[in-house]
Amino acid sequence: MGYWCRSVVYPLALSGLLSAFGCGGGEHGRYVAGDAQPRPDVIKLPDAAKVPDAGEVDAGPPDAEPGAPDAVPPDASWGPTAEVISPDKDGVIVNEPLTKLGCRAVPNSITGKPVTKVEFQINEVEVKGHAVSESSTDWGLVTSVDEFPNGEFNVTCIAGALDGLATTSEVRKAFLDLGPLITILSPANKSSFHGNIRVDFVVTPSPIMQGDTLAGLATEGVHAYISAQEIPVNDNGNGSYSALIRADDEQLFGSPLNGEVRFTVTAQNKRGNIAMKATSFNVDNDGPVITILKPGVGDLVGGTFLVEATIADATSAVDERSAVAAMRYGPTELAAAEMVVTDGKYRAFFYSSELRRKAEERLPGVQLVFPTITVRARDVPGNESVVGRQVALDYTPPVASLDTGHVREAIDNLATKQTLCSWLFDPLGDDALNDRQLAYQVSAVRARVEDRGNIGAITTSHNQIPRAFVKMSGVQLFVLDHTDEGSGTVGDALVVDTDGDGRCDEINPMVSPTTFPRKDTDAVVIDLGGINTNGRSYYQLEPQPAPGKVPYDYDIYPAYVDCQGSIDSSIPFRLTPSSGLQRTLQMVDGGELHKTDPAIFSIPPMNTTYPLGWSFDSVANGIEDGWACLAVRAEDNLGNVGVSAPIRVCFDHDGPANGSPPGCPQGNLWYPPLNPDVTDDKEDVPVIPRTAPAGMTFDCVGSYYRKVGPQPERTEAKETCTADSFPQAGELIRIF
Repeated sequence: MGYWCRSVVYPLALSGLLSAFGCGGGEHGRYVAGDAQPRPDVIKLPDAAKVPDAGEVDAGPPDAEPGAPDAVPPDASWGPTAEVISPDKDGVIVNEPLTKLGCRAVPNSITGKPVTKVEFQINEVEVKGHAVSESSTDWGLVTSVDEFPNGEFNVTCIAGALDGLATTSEVRKAFLDLGPLITILSPANKSSFHGNIRVDFVVTPSPIMQGDTLAGLATEGVHAYISAQEIPVNDNGNGSYSALIRADDEQLFGSPLNGEVRFTVTAQNKRGNIAMKATSFNVDNDGPVITILKPGVGDLVGGTFLVEATIADATSAVDERSAVAAMRYGPTELAAAEMVVTDGKYRAFFYSSELRRKAEERLPGVQLVFPTITVRARDVPGNESVVGRQVALDYTPPVASLDTGHVREAIDNLATKQTLCSWLFDPLGDDALNDRQLAYQVSAVRARVEDRGNIGAITTSHNQIPRAFVKMSGVQLFVLDHTDEGSGTVGDALVVDTDGDGRCDEINPMVSPTTFPRKDTDAVVIDLGGINTNGRSYYQLEPQPAPGKVPYDYDIYPAYVDCQGSIDSSIPFRLTPSSGLQRTLQMVDGGELHKTDPAIFSIPPMNTTYPLGWSFDSVANGIEDGWACLAVRAEDNLGNVGVSAPIRVCFDHDGPANGSPPGCPQGNLWYPPLNPDVTDDKEDVPVIPRTAPAGMTFDCVGSYYRKVGPQPERTEAKETCTADSFPQAGELIRIF
């Protein structure tokens, strides 16, 4: 039975034995057609020396029969011969784009198996790519050698035959000279510049062998190019070069550089070989693209509001720290906030109470109506962009009062071209609690609440007053009768100043209920509801009083100055038989009616049975007899908060029959006493004095600066604050 050699790896212990005996077929040596010499016999090894099958694919005839040992492999002399023919021995490879490697691979003279594959190695690193057969024996591979350093260039080739045997050639030694070594420091690859372009690079000799005198730089051998235009560079010595080039130098570049630009450095050594290094950078003359998402164009903003934008730059990165949202006022910015980027969007918050304070500090009495919000940012090279949009601003909180001044209503009579004015009346009703009043267990409590938008001087009759309007679910009554004697003025106050501008702007969080059960120092809180507009005013003509006469009865005071009364002599009915209210107002602003929201609020429910709402029960709400503070907190739909000036009421739950509580006035002070020495300069209507009533041991108004933290803290920086209110007397309300 014949045997054939397989390409396998055998243990070293068998190598000498196998090489001594060779391999062949049959029990005796025999000739094979084409062989010059008879093949040696196959030596059958003892079982102990048998080598397991390596799993290789045989290049020759089948293995021995089942149960017989595998055939003995040939030695390396059975593979093809291989010789590097390119590059030349001890030759110098210069800096050309590509270098050709050559190998002569001849099939083995015994096996005759053709060469099927040739691979190359440079400095023991496999060269990627496939060698191509150029003749029956010569193979070639064109490759780049840029990744190899200057110096020895050792090439080997490996020739493989169809039977799987391969032979490695001897090393062909050459030298690689790609020219001097160039290191570009600036511009960095894909970097961006605006204005000036900073150029920095280093050129150093790169010898190919020890004592290589031709590795030095040739005279004037270093050149730099921007966009294919050679630029002047400074030789700083020790191979360092630099330049500062203007991107808009039209004399150098013909037109300003913009977009992607290529920077190239070439350096030649004394051997004449030229090295080249290049990088690309961007000249960016355009700032980021900014798109404001919030607020929208013409949106009404106030309270705490968000400015949101996207900022992107197609050429360079955005300098995220530069993004700012601002509101300008006069020569300087009224407010500016750094924007924070999350989820690809830049955001900043503004607080309208802060805008109001700053605006009034710079120009007292002026309100900002249509400011412009700007968003600006720059990219990394320094290009800036800014966009802006005008919005309507409402930082003015609602005005609220539990004891509003008496008012008139006016109607234009188009037929007579006269303005008809009503008599003065109390818009809360004569039966509602007033300041410094003695009250029994059940009393009518009503509030006038109207939103006040930002108003500026106008040049046309088109009076634009952007407003958020009162949040109907945001009106509340607070009643406080117990205070903490150890807390001082701030602890006693019901309404306070939270930002230090002297304006009462919030209920004191020290007394606002936050826990259950209620503490003695917690205030009672009741949600109020609006009363629908109803009733009418009284327009009967009444002559002017004698000069100097000051009447004490509001209801008989004559028509407002410059107004005419009507001939309507009918007296309006009261809205309910038990109330002192003949007319409930709509919300008004600046003398013009803008919306039909109610302006008078009471304790719900308001229905057919109780059109003016329910009364307040001091006993049922745990209010002890004696003095108490009552105030209203109102919020508009933007979150601006206003509080009323507190009224002081002395409760006596069982009436005067058993005497008044200590410190309270004796008798029923249904109408507060008037001070005829203090008058309104247009109406001569007495003004209600606001001094603390005798016997009241605490004040309802104090100062309080809110601090950041989970629990409120108090700071006594001022003794008191002032709440916005309606005119105290004689306010003229126009209706249409």
